[in-house]
Amino acid sequence: MPGEIAGLVALNELAIQGWDVARGAGAVYGPDMDAVVACRDFVLQFSGPGSEEQRAGGFGPVVTSPAGATPFEELIALSGREPNWAPS
Repeated sequence: MPGEIAGLVALNELAIQGWDVARGAGAVYGPDMDAVVACRDFVLQFSGPGSEEQRAGGFGPVVTSPAGATPFEELIALSGREPNWAPS
């Protein structure tokens, strides 16, 4: 795997799983917007119809982004997570 792609995969893992940890802990989390846009564009490659096999094991099914979603909310939804989720 080219280093540029490996770096993007690692950045994507940090952005999405950082959200997982922060959301689960009830903490505020806001990664760098340039990183978010790069990750969102990366995940979009695996989010269209017929890409389910490529997503297997890495992402859940795409969730619909809320109206007026930020790029970060779009990334979270593309990764199969509910952007509005909060611990009960």
